[in-house]
Amino acid sequence: AAATNAYAITPLLSVQDMESLEVTFKGYTLDHSQEIEVGVMTNPYDFATYVPVGTVAFEQGRWNEYVVNTNALKDYGMGGEGDIYVVLNADANTDIEVYVDNFTVVKMGACGRPTNFKVTSVGATEAVLAWNEPTTPTKRIITMNDGTEVKTIEATANPFTLTGLVSSTKYTVSVKLECAGEESLPSSEVTFETVCPPTVLEGAYVPEMVD
Repeated sequence: AAATNAYAITPLLSVQDMESLEVTFKGYTLDHSQEIEVGVMTNPYDFATYVPVGTVAFEQGRWNEYVVNTNALKDYGMGGEGDIYVVLNADANTDIEVYVDNFTVVKMGACGRPTNFKVTSVGATEAVLAWNEPTTPTKRIITMNDGTEVKTIEATANPFTLTGLVSSTKYTVSVKLECAGEESLPSSEVTFETVCPPTVLEGAYVPEMVD
């Protein structure tokens, strides 16, 4: 049987530089891993106008964040100002259920948006953050909110360890990148809670064990 396509499209987008867009979204698949192609169309009723720009792989049972840019449109002679639809395209012959959330389309800057931002470990007074970078930045900026104060911290590495935190406290954090003086969009936010330190009992009575 001939291959067919199942695709979802955005509303009409009127853009200035269609070859310089950044498409970001989260994806999840329930049954098994699945490749999803990202592209654009100029006519949502005519699949012949579809042009692919990248492919991502959804993982079974796990939400991940993906970023695809539209630079590949230049290979098809497309660019500049125009009206387009951004498309998520999959093989309709595959019996699979996929979920998409937090879908955004923005003009691409010097730094791409960091993705898959997560907290890999949490202690009483520190937490380790990690993320994916589309390019090597000149600066990494962490924004941290403890509910009463918002701070910005320059991260010297990726992964990066936040120190000096207060135990049993919730923090909301995100990261953005800087390239050539231009900042990226921030990553998605993550909230975590530092743990309560163990209680040390001093001078506690321990009864003698008698056989």
